[in-house]
This record gives sequence, C-alpha cells and structure tokens, in this order.
Amino acid sequence: ECVPNKIRSENRGLSSAILLSLSPRQVKSVVSKLLTQTAKLARNHQDSRNDPSKSFGKHTPSNTRVLAKDYLAGGTLLVVRSKEDIPDWEVALREFTSLSVLNHSAMQSTSRKQASTASKCAGFDVVLTTYDAIKSKEATIPVDSYGCAILRQTATENPSSHDDGWMTVRTSGTESAATQKQKCLLLSILHRMSWFRVILIDELGRKGFVTKPGTARAQAAVALHSKSRFIFFEKD
Repeated sequence: ECVPNKIRSENRGLSSAILLSLSPRQVKSVVSKLLTQTAKLARNHQDSRNDPSKSFGKHTPSNTRVLAKDYLAGGTLLVVRSKEDIPDWEVALREFTSLSVLNHSAMQSTSRKQASTASKCAGFDVVLTTYDAIKSKEATIPVDSYGCAILRQTATENPSSHDDGWMTVRTSGTESAATQKQKCLLLSILHRMSWFRVILIDELGRKGFVTKPGTARAQAAVALHSKSRFIFFEKD
C-alpha cells in the first residue's frame, strides 16, 4: 500500500520518506517495481540540472555534463550495508528492470574523490553504494541545521555571493548569526549531487546503521540531498 502513495507523492514533487520492514526478497521486488514505474520522473529530474542535449536520449557517463557550473542531478542512489550485498542487487536490477546501474563502491578510492565522479554517477539511472562509501572523507560539504547537504546556488540565485552560497564568510570583527561560518562535514562526492530519490537498506536492532544518530554512517545518510527517500529495514 505504501508504494502507490509514494509514487503519487513523487508525481506532486513533494519531499517525503517511508520506512518499511520487509524480507530481503520483498525489498528487491518492491524497489525494482518502484524504479521501473518512476523512471521517467527520475530522468526528468536529472535533465533539469544536467545537459539533456548531450544525452542523445540515453543517460551515459560520457554524455553528461553540468549546466552553468552548477551541481549535477542524479537518479536513484541505493545505499546497502556492505559490498557483499551489491552483487545480489545488481542481479535483481538486471533481472527486473532495464535501468542502467553503476557500482559506485567498486571504484577505487582515489577515483571516487575526484569531481568527475559526480558526472559519471549522473549518467546512470541507479547508483549502488554502501554506507562506508558515503561516509568517506572526500569533500567539504556544508550542511543545514538538520544535517542535510546544502547545494550551491547559482549566480542568478545569489548574485552578490562570491562563494555561490557554499560558505558564509565572516567580514567583520563582531560575529552575528548572519555572519557565522557555515557548518561543514567531510563527506563523499555524492553529497554534492541532487538525487531524485535515495533508498537506504538497513537492519533493525543493534546492527542497524541509520538508527544510531551521531555515528558517521547515520550522518552521511541524513546528509544526502534528495527529493524523497525510502528506508527499508530487512528482516529474516
């Protein structure tokens, strides 16, 4: 019952989150169906920030570039608990969908921290990664009071800013609320993207990641910028 409600929410462009507890097999089935039914919406989101004239009707890493030096938009970011879970997800997505999939966690750490990683990820419908990968200290990311990544503003949105909104610079000897330095976290390059949807796969209980606020994995998960997100808790 949750999936149709979620799809209607994404059609309206509203931000929302749904938490579900299902078996691993059920999770893969529901996720695959959701991705297939909303593929067009996700690609519209990607084209809103990326350059659709270079996509030739298909999202590929070599054909995706940013518009006006702004941040890139991604499709679905699927975060699983460990690298050992990735192969099963690749098989399920290949079997139940026709979407392009990138295994972000398989990239070398030296490659992942490069700015070009965002462009590569923006060229795929689904990006698979892990909690350990998203908590990697690859870039300085400004976050709001809720811990969510703040994406850069364009020059037209904030023409007086010299840093495109990434930081608030102290300009006088007296520091007020308006001139305090922006809070930042060291996170992954994926936090510099606007995702259409983030899907988090986790477990309930002591082994859970997102249920432990203040930990590096939980902080990284919260900081991901997206229009909507799911959290699936797998049960035996």
